[in-house]
Amino acid sequence: MIQNTKKTLFSTEPIGVLPQSEYFIVDFVDWRAKEQPKRPRIPSTPWRYIQGNKTVKGPLIGGCTDVLMEMCVGTALWPTLDDFKGAILFLENSEEMPSPATMTCWLRNLGAQGILNSLNGLLFARPGSGKFIDEEHKNKWLATYPKFDDAILKVLKEYGREDLAVVTNMDYGHTVPQLILPYGAECEINPTQKTVSILESGVSA
Repeated sequence: MIQNTKKTLFSTEPIGVLPQSEYFIVDFVDWRAKEQPKRPRIPSTPWRYIQGNKTVKGPLIGGCTDVLMEMCVGTALWPTLDDFKGAILFLENSEEMPSPATMTCWLRNLGAQGILNSLNGLLFARPGSGKFIDEEHKNKWLATYPKFDDAILKVLKEYGREDLAVVTNMDYGHTVPQLILPYGAECEINPTQKTVSILESGVSA
């Protein structure tokens, strides 16, 4: 993961196949704190290629769903429909821990705008978290992860996009470690080989 970060930020070579981490940290990280406690690492499960069987490509566009759908949609900051045409949309949920039901509503909003029918692919990060009360609380949250997959598949079916390539449980967003996804860079999803690649560099000379 470290080598991928260095390559993304400091190399003009194509980033290539994105690596999957063996572990992840879901506990909330308060970056303002001067002292950071050691947080437990959880063994990762592989990224989930939940839909699509053809290799697709497109420029990356996306971000945090909480910000996009609660603050940006309907404003001058919101991209045009043309910006989504042929794109790979990447989404991540924040430490506010929106539920699968909320995710369903947000996805339907994207569908109503015609965005879902414009995409070439969809990436979804492992959902982030707030401060857990105890281990039971954490385990209940982790148990909701498959329900986000269900929400995505449900809405895509409603909008006739059962062909769309979708990868979930990915290592970017609001869990640790975090891959860097450069806006506008050409991305490739290969469901057969189960790889997600960035075909361009993240920086220019």
